[in-house]
Amino acid sequence: MNKLVAVFRDVFDRPDLEIDGLTRSNFPAWDSLAHVKLIISLEEEFDFKFTIDQVSNVRSVEELQRLLSDGLVS
Repeated sequence: MNKLVAVFRDVFDRPDLEIDGLTRSNFPAWDSLAHVKLIISLEEEFDFKFTIDQVSNVRSVEELQRLLSDGLVS
């Protein structure tokens, strides 16, 4: 979780950002460009590749946590 928080804080340039409950709809800064930057940063940090469907459908931190957790455990 700490690595995920660090990536969000870096991408959004907000060192105090809390990500619990964060979604694309309740955080206006999480626009399409930020989403692409976020996905790229997460793939680099976690050595993980999201599928096109995952990239286009993910809408929350909770979903990202689940995808990363499932992918890193498999």
